[in-house]
Amino acid sequence: GLVAPSSVLTGFAILFLWRQTGFISLVKNAIGLSLVFLPSMYRLGLGAKIPELLRHREVAQLLGAEEKSIFGEVLLPQIWSKLCFVSGIAAFWAWGDFAVGSAMLEKSYTLSLQVQELEASYRVNQASQLLYVLLIGATLNFLVFGGIGYVTDKKY
Repeated sequence: GLVAPSSVLTGFAILFLWRQTGFISLVKNAIGLSLVFLPSMYRLGLGAKIPELLRHREVAQLLGAEEKSIFGEVLLPQIWSKLCFVSGIAAFWAWGDFAVGSAMLEKSYTLSLQVQELEASYRVNQASQLLYVLLIGATLNFLVFGGIGYVTDKKY
């Protein structure tokens, strides 16, 4: 779980196991990106919090708390801001990832695939303009996730 699988290998494996096309391709793309990003996101800080959270969970159980309240009132507030930050990084990364999508999507559904297609046909000016849109969208997405984590962390 500490080494991220190859993007293209993951894309081809999902394509091999799940051959449906159409809208379901976007679902397959999301699953593939999740499989590729999860080990990296784990290493970015979520893995280091797990032993501490297990101790806090054990203390809450000994004090008689229910599982639902342990998760919602003890564990989640401790990892929420880190989880939002890591989710923002994954969203930023997903905006620009074309390796998984090019392996399993039959059309250029994503902006990154459209940029790749434009660059392959030597339309560099259009690709550059679309790349700026992609970069702005990815940055805004990262800031939204980070902002949600910051605001709700202050609420807890």
